[in-house]
Amino acid sequence: MEREIVITDFSKMPEGVCIFGYDQEYKGIRPVIFNVGEKAKGLPEDYLKDIEPFTIVKFKFIKPQPIPPHTEDWAIDLDYQPQIIRILSEIERKKFLEKLKQISYDSIQKSLWGTNIYWYEGKERSTPYIKPGEGKRSIVTIKIKGKNCIVKHYERPEELGKYEYRIEFSDIHKKNYDLSVTDLAFREYCDNLRTQGKECSFIEAELQQKLSQSDIFLRIGAGRPFSPKGQDKEMCFLFITGIYSFPDYKK
Repeated sequence: MEREIVITDFSKMPEGVCIFGYDQEYKGIRPVIFNVGEKAKGLPEDYLKDIEPFTIVKFKFIKPQPIPPHTEDWAIDLDYQPQIIRILSEIERKKFLEKLKQISYDSIQKSLWGTNIYWYEGKERSTPYIKPGEGKRSIVTIKIKGKNCIVKHYERPEELGKYEYRIEFSDIHKKNYDLSVTDLAFREYCDNLRTQGKECSFIEAELQQKLSQSDIFLRIGAGRPFSPKGQDKEMCFLFITGIYSFPDYKK
C-alpha cells in the first residue's frame, strides 16, 4: 500500500534511523524494518537520502506491526524507492506542529499515552518510562517556552569521547523532566560546533540564548524496551526525538 506522510522525526536508534510521520488524517506512522521473529529495526541512512523533517514522502507499506506502546509501527517495503513530494514551508510547519500539539494536549501524563508513566531511579537522575506492552501511542507533541528549558551538553566522565545531549524542561502541570535528545539534527548541530573547536559550555550557552527567545515544540517518544544495568525488567524510556523552534535555532 502506497501512502504519503509528513516526516516529523529523525532520531538515533541502535539499529538504523528511526523516522516518524503523519498521514493526511494525522494518524501517526513509523516506517520500520520488520522480520518475523526479530524486533523492529530502523531504516538505513542511504535509503533516506534527501529526506528531512517536514518532507512529504510517499512510501510503500506492507502491514501494521503494532506492539504497545509502539502502536504506530508499519513494516515497509525496502524495494520501493521513497518518493519526495515536497517540503512544508516554515508557516506550514508551525501550523502542522500546532495541530499535533492540540492532539497531544500540553502534558506528557497518562491521558496522552493511554497508560501510566513510571520513574526509574538511576545514579544521576530519575528517568520516566512506559512499561512494554502498555499504552496506545509512543510519541506526543508538547509546546514550551524556550525560557523554561535548560540545554545540557557535556562529555561523559566515564566514557571519554562520548557526549550527552539533554534538555530539562517543565510541562503545563509544572512537572519537571530531564530527557536525553535523540533528534539527529540537534545532535549534529552540537557536533559541528565541537569540530569547530567550540567547548561544550559555549554550545550550551549559545543554544540557551537562541531557545530562550523561541517557541519550542518538543516531540517526546518512547524508546524500545531496554533493561538498565542491574535490572531484570525492560523499560521504554522517554526521549526527545524532535526539537523545533520558531525562530529556528540552527539559523
